[in-house]
Amino acid sequence: LTNCYETKNGIWVQIWCIESDRYWKSFCNALSLGHIKDDPKFNSHKARLKNSRELVSIIEEAILGKTYEELEKCFEEAGEIIFSRVQRPLDIVNDPQAEANGFFHEIEHSTGRKLRLIASPARFSDTPAAIKKAAPALGQDTEQILSDAGYDKSFPMRVMIKRHCCVSGKKASLFERPLRAQERENKMIMDSITLCVMIVIFFSAVVRAAFGFGEALIAMPLLALIIDIKLATPLMALVGTSIALVIILKSWKEVDFAEAKRLVLSSVLGVPLGIFLLKDVYSGLIKIILAVVIISFSVYKLIQPEIYRTVGKRSGYVYGFFAGILGGAYNTSGPPVIIYGTLRRWSPHEFRATLQGYFIPTGLFVLMGHCLSGLWTSTVFQLYLISIPIVALAIATGFRINRVVSGQKFDRYIHMFLIVIGIILLVDSTVL
Repeated sequence: LTNCYETKNGIWVQIWCIESDRYWKSFCNALSLGHIKDDPKFNSHKARLKNSRELVSIIEEAILGKTYEELEKCFEEAGEIIFSRVQRPLDIVNDPQAEANGFFHEIEHSTGRKLRLIASPARFSDTPAAIKKAAPALGQDTEQILSDAGYDKSFPMRVMIKRHCCVSGKKASLFERPLRAQERENKMIMDSITLCVMIVIFFSAVVRAAFGFGEALIAMPLLALIIDIKLATPLMALVGTSIALVIILKSWKEVDFAEAKRLVLSSVLGVPLGIFLLKDVYSGLIKIILAVVIISFSVYKLIQPEIYRTVGKRSGYVYGFFAGILGGAYNTSGPPVIIYGTLRRWSPHEFRATLQGYFIPTGLFVLMGHCLSGLWTSTVFQLYLISIPIVALAIATGFRINRVVSGQKFDRYIHMFLIVIGIILLVDSTVL
């Protein structure tokens, strides 16, 4: 009478009648086993032990013919049978008694989901145990740990890896490397990454100077593969605004200020939402969205669908709002504005000049948002200062290309390349 048995509906029951002589008659009555109640093979504890194998088979058959609910009713009517349902893990989670006993603790995960965890089994009145937070997501605490170790949290992850050589008065082993050698290695890695960043900035700045847009569309996916996107975004905002200032000084008379005004006002509303996405959304999601935007825009530019109706001027508010979101989050406010300009059928000169009239005020607003959000770091300004002569050379090169090369043909090659970059970025984000 101390055993587990399976019921008809697959639920197991634990019977725990240790004083078997006391419960025997009630047990037999509950299961309608009156024919064995006075059987000499089972009517005493000693006899039941001797014939336990046969008795267990009889009890198994009787219980297997009832559902757990039917068995529970029979045992409760008997009044003194000690039994309990054998709980599965999911049954325990939803058990009201376990909940009342405080066996579970609910916390909020970094993803926004609420998780129920098993509470500490140890209970102390003066120092109660508690679960303060959920386990971190992959890489969630990396920046904080490296920041506590003295690293600039915006610095590229590949450079922030540091090995410590601790030789406290003891002779260094063969596996311990001198600190100066490690520092030289770190500097070499940093220099190579800086060089890659400058090459990307030069290429993107040439495109911006030649066509009036496109530097962020080229630079952001490439920089996202090299450095943290939270470092790339404020850096390219500084570079892009600087290029726009130079371009508009040369062609400010061709700016359609009415169009630029509509786009700027609505972008101001979208920028804070974009910055919120940059600071609080998982970086893999940022890369996916950025890749989708780049691929979609580039395919649009390559296909060039025939459009027989132009959009109205007021639609500029809608395009400007989405441009502000993309500008604040990924520094790629260009696609919605460029599509809007195409639909409005701006002339080539008006197109290039009006874009700068839009990019400068929105760029300044984005820069202010980045500053207030703490995205401006010493690393951002170091890279920006290094890029100034690179950008100057790129602007001169871009102006020359604008004069001698067919813009339509070059633009087509750029967008074919952007599609490849977007696919690479999309694969990179899903793998990570």
